[in-house]
Amino acid sequence: MSFDLQVKNIRFDGIFPVNIDWSPCGKYIAMGMDNGVVHMVTPEGETVWRLVEPHDDKVRRVVFSPDGSKLVSTSVDKYFCIWNTEDGEEIEEHELNEPVLFPVWSPDGTRLLMDGPDCRPIVRNAETFEIEYEGVEHYEHNTAVAWGPKDVIASGSFDNFVHLIDLKEKEYLYSLTCFKEEIVSLCPLKRDGYFLVTGVADGQLTLHDIDSGMELMNTQAHKGRINDIKSSNDGRAFATAGADNTVRIYSSDLLTEFLSFPYFQNEVCSVAFSPDGKFLATASIFEGLTIWDIGAWYPDGF
Repeated sequence: MSFDLQVKNIRFDGIFPVNIDWSPCGKYIAMGMDNGVVHMVTPEGETVWRLVEPHDDKVRRVVFSPDGSKLVSTSVDKYFCIWNTEDGEEIEEHELNEPVLFPVWSPDGTRLLMDGPDCRPIVRNAETFEIEYEGVEHYEHNTAVAWGPKDVIASGSFDNFVHLIDLKEKEYLYSLTCFKEEIVSLCPLKRDGYFLVTGVADGQLTLHDIDSGMELMNTQAHKGRINDIKSSNDGRAFATAGADNTVRIYSSDLLTEFLSFPYFQNEVCSVAFSPDGKFLATASIFEGLTIWDIGAWYPDGF
């Protein structure tokens, strides 16, 4: 493979993007930087807006709302912020007792699911920020969450378990227990049924059919921590970013890797698909933000 797949590269002087997300409309890419800056750019690399001091420490995650009108940013500084995507104006700011590592929106954008301070996931109202539900408690700190179809939520932890909860019935369903180290990322696939990708601190990657509890894939994807997992909009592909300086893209139909980027000079922090699935954005410590044209590499039948 050559660098011909690279469409755009943006490097930053002495800082790097820790987490990225591609807007639902495809026009913007949000970046949370290691110095606390939140930066919105176009896929062509033009700055839309840049917030210089929204956080006092590393931004852990940036997430667009389902309609793309809002952006959540969370940081080590314990602040949870919601921004207007159009102009970067602050809509809400909340100082919490503990940093939020992994916020996600509900599919309808009315609620927020996040890791909580008491070893359990928390669902908050997106408008009032009031707690609506506290999930099943883990033995150790909750580290990652996912909101799947039919309001079934998942939470992973330092205790190496993933708990599944039916939010409508407020009922614990079961736990995934096949992991040897902490859960660092969860990603639901947007397909018929509920398929969940789990990333582990030791590089283990699994895919489960949550409706049946069946394990469909279990592989050693990276030689070290999986920093991020994102799915394409149709759920047929998902990408992983690794601390081993690589990015890997998998087919959820074929249950195999079909493309990899093994030539980053430092660890890759985050990945994000364009809404049409033809492009992949990567964020790495040395290379900054890079856009790749991956459309031609999908397996036959995509």
